[in-house]
Amino acid sequence: MLKKTPIEDYELQSYSFGGHTVKCYAEKEDEFGFPSKSTGTTVWPSALLLCKYLVAHQDLVKDKTVIELGCGTALPGLFCAQLASKIALTDKSKRILASCKRSVAANAIPDSRLCLVDRLTFGNQSECNSIVSKLGSSSEIDLIIASDVLYAASAIEAFWATVCQLCDAGARRPQPSVASSDAPEAPAPPNDSDSSQNIFYPTLIMSFVSRDEAQDEAMLYTARINRFDYEQISFDSFITDPKDIPSSNFVRPETMRLYKFTRRPPPMNSNPAISEFQAQLASRRVAHLCT
Repeated sequence: MLKKTPIEDYELQSYSFGGHTVKCYAEKEDEFGFPSKSTGTTVWPSALLLCKYLVAHQDLVKDKTVIELGCGTALPGLFCAQLASKIALTDKSKRILASCKRSVAANAIPDSRLCLVDRLTFGNQSECNSIVSKLGSSSEIDLIIASDVLYAASAIEAFWATVCQLCDAGARRPQPSVASSDAPEAPAPPNDSDSSQNIFYPTLIMSFVSRDEAQDEAMLYTARINRFDYEQISFDSFITDPKDIPSSNFVRPETMRLYKFTRRPPPMNSNPAISEFQAQLASRRVAHLCT
């Protein structure tokens, strides 16, 4: 087993995005240019790509509530912390979270902005509820970000379970109007109306390196089953010079992917039994795609 580098020996790395200086602690590359021994303690090109996209779309972040899943060095989340009203940097590793707290302290995050660092394991409902609670009971989650978190196919279903839970908890729902006592009674809505159609869910932006087409399809298939529409974002929509697409000795630009996911409201009069059956079929399909 490889010996882990003490977090005290991590290097404080500095990046500039959209006029903001963002610092994070990460392991140094070795003398041959190889990345660190742990996937979560390296700044990967996917994280840089996500940061570039967020710089070009700061309206998604400014004064919003943001959650980063599987944050690792948390570079995208630390950029968001400069602009967002609330940001939660989450990971399952206590070691990584300890490093994240050092990174938060190294950045000039305004006191008016909440920056939470906490444990969240994909598929763990209680940890997910705890994150939502700490962000505030009245918080609507606007944006979820993730970078290179599904390099293992076994994490796909648990990842989407967590995303769905966050979407349901942080959805923006219409508030019922309060009529005055002397106001005439409002007419009843049509029978075919459904307030669930007015729900607005958080947006998910995810960057990753495509390592296996079958695994990519399994990830997208699971998204579809969970009512997510998605689009692959073209790099030239926010990067003018192809040379500026992040890469490394181990990651080629053509292997990079960036997706935007938006969740649809549940269908009217949906049957829970049918939904459960579809989930079971989806699980089998994902297992088949990843074998």
